[in-house]
Amino acid sequence: GSTAADCMPRADLNISGAGLWVYHDPTSSGYEELTAEIPCTAGGYELYDCHCPDDGGEPTKPNTCAAACNAGPNLGQGCTTASSPTGTFTTCVGGDYDGRACDEDSDCSGGACSGNPLHCVGDNATAGTPCSSDGDCGSGVCEDACPGGRCVPLCLPDSADPEEGRCVAGPPFYLCESGKYAQVTCLPSLIGAGCDATCTGSGASCTSQDDCGEGESCEGPCPSHTLCEAGPDGVLGNFDDRNGAGACVGKPRSCHLPTIFAEGGSTLNGNGDPTNFHEISIWCFPATGMQAIDDRTGLGGPGRHRGKGFRVMNVDSIPAD
Repeated sequence: GSTAADCMPRADLNISGAGLWVYHDPTSSGYEELTAEIPCTAGGYELYDCHCPDDGGEPTKPNTCAAACNAGPNLGQGCTTASSPTGTFTTCVGGDYDGRACDEDSDCSGGACSGNPLHCVGDNATAGTPCSSDGDCGSGVCEDACPGGRCVPLCLPDSADPEEGRCVAGPPFYLCESGKYAQVTCLPSLIGAGCDATCTGSGASCTSQDDCGEGESCEGPCPSHTLCEAGPDGVLGNFDDRNGAGACVGKPRSCHLPTIFAEGGSTLNGNGDPTNFHEISIWCFPATGMQAIDDRTGLGGPGRHRGKGFRVMNVDSIPAD
């Protein structure tokens, strides 16, 4: 449940000691950026660049995006993602790192970053699956997954917020649909699982209490809303419902862009004023030294804070001196 100064968590469940302290000073109303230029340490990603050192915690990788084409006519299309959540990356051909995943020729000492995967196109039954010849593709053909570019864990700016990145080829996050539970995770197997709940009295189908008339309630099994509107037991109308959470849905996966950036608001750049502030900061988290926390959170790694607020004068005047 919720915690407060007079209702602290149980001491015997403490796994983080004093807790996770987050230092994101200094905050700024200007522009900040952090470019990936440190070699990543996670297996298979060693030739990529990351934003921060792992600090002895979770090994680092650029993001958790699936492989997608970064240039050419297939820009943004997944590379063999039909058979794997992450797809297949371009690799070095020849040289010291032959066969290793890469995103530029300079990664491949003595070789070239040109080993694009092949996948099927033209037949819905095989589209996006890896292939070595047309014979693997049914009525389709076997083609270079990224002509004119490379297959990389591709993160591109969100069209609605260019400071945010989105994994263009997935994989999605599986979260509750809406409300205060919109960041609660759920299971992809729940999507499309159906809902047999009905309104007491009218018998009309429902997926939330809002679907029913006054004096009625929405009750019954609702697998597609398990962990969300119907709570952990998947049944609407009982004690563990999470009103307003909706169904389990797939949502675009957020990611850090190769250059993480943010611009605050100040009188100097015209994006703020002394009353309406917009402060930002970007930093590298250290690892906590506790494996369970570092593994779950991905620490050490980058962090960014964007905060907006409204300052209210609570005194009649400010002394001149």
